[in-house]
Amino acid sequence: MQSLSYGLITNAAGMAGAVACAFTIDRIGRRPWFVGGLLIGGATLLVIWAVSPTPANVLLALVSFGSFMLSSVSISLNLYTPELYPTRIRAWASSIAGAWQRVAAFLGPIIVGYLVPAYGLGSVFLYFGGMAILGGVVSLLWATETKGQIVEELSP
Repeated sequence: MQSLSYGLITNAAGMAGAVACAFTIDRIGRRPWFVGGLLIGGATLLVIWAVSPTPANVLLALVSFGSFMLSSVSISLNLYTPELYPTRIRAWASSIAGAWQRVAAFLGPIIVGYLVPAYGLGSVFLYFGGMAILGGVVSLLWATETKGQIVEELSP
């Protein structure tokens, strides 16, 4: 029963991150949101890896905070992706991006299933934290800022 409660709390934190994103990303900007969300969320996962094992309430707080940050990035990709493509291929490009998102969702459990027996539970936090940090660095270096710009002018 406690694990279900913890799962509910973590999911509620992720939903709160999505709501926070919806209300603030237009003021903050896409690029800073991605960079901040990925770097902070990834760092949170790396902290979990570094302090493992840890008391359940500390783990719950860290996972919930990481879920808040990373869920906000995940939801914002659905806003950002169409802004990058010209109108004539916007729907097609968004569907391809969505397909890749589903491929990642498919591969995630497979990767976890490989990492846990081979390297222990901490390796999952190390792997996904490292991937989030990598995503934050890639966003910092190459993400296009679309805040306050007209979509047709960004990608005619």
